[in-house]
This record gives sequence, C-alpha cells and structure tokens, in this order.
Amino acid sequence: MILTIPENSGRKIKEISKVSEGSTAINAGGVRAVTYINVPITAGNNKVVFKTSVADFRSKIAGNERFIKDLENSATLKT
Repeated sequence: MILTIPENSGRKIKEISKVSEGSTAINAGGVRAVTYINVPITAGNNKVVFKTSVADFRSKIAGNERFIKDLENSATLKT
C-alpha cells in the first residue's frame, strides 16, 4: 500500500501507526483494536509505503484465510 498526499499541500505524513486487516466490515471497535503492525512505520514526507505478504495477511485472522481461499477458488481470479 502506498499512501501519498500532494507535495504542495504543506503537510507531511509522520507515520502509519495502525493498519486494519480483515475481510469483514470495519467498525469503531475493530479500528481501536488493530494489531497488524507492532511498531509505527515512519515516513516524514508526503509518501509512505506499507508492504506485507499474502502469507502474513493470511496468518492474522481466520477470516483472512477464508478470504484468500475464496479468491483462489474464484472463476475471476487472474494468474
């Protein structure tokens, strides 16, 4: 994931402090309890990159594993 803001905005991205994961709806309680990353990802400019793997995503919660399996079994999945 790449998060950017316009260079001419006068603002900078300090860090990504929370990353929400899951294949279900996001709600307020879930946002407060996110634990995908253990430490903030530092930026300090107008762009920050968050990288993860499918294996890591799958491992976080059971819903993610089901989500990936559904994608793999989907007739619309492109390889």
